[in-house]
Amino acid sequence: MRGLNLEKHFSLTSSKLIQQICDPILNPIGITYFNYLKIYHNDCSRELLTNNADWIDHFYKNALYDTVGAIDIEHLLPKGYFLWSEMDEKSPVYLQGRDFFNIDHGISFVIKRTDVTYLYIFGANREIMKLIIFTLEISISYNDLFTFLLIEHKRF
Repeated sequence: MRGLNLEKHFSLTSSKLIQQICDPILNPIGITYFNYLKIYHNDCSRELLTNNADWIDHFYKNALYDTVGAIDIEHLLPKGYFLWSEMDEKSPVYLQGRDFFNIDHGISFVIKRTDVTYLYIFGANREIMKLIIFTLEISISYNDLFTFLLIEHKRF
């Protein structure tokens, strides 16, 4: 194994709880995948919550964090959002997430601070097209969503 084994890490063991919280809210609007990341700039350490432990386990065991797509998303993108359709379709992160774990049609929100970057990542399966409509609605008013996420984040 060339990557990281997170088998007993909280990021994976907590995924059932994250599913119980997120799935009743997100599934009715077509979102089947959620991932929250807080990345510290000084050492690239991270806090991670997800409703899909299998994908995150695969991502780290196979060192997909070293791929260009993942590095661009975490470190190079300005604050805002991007649609996964803007990613290189040949990127291992995109291909393996879609082909092996049925995670597709996504949108990622990036919030930059001086010391950390926050990522809120939402995706659907290949068959669900509702998320495309959702992403269009969100892209029109993503500032409202960012305001909501920031307010909610400060509460915790």
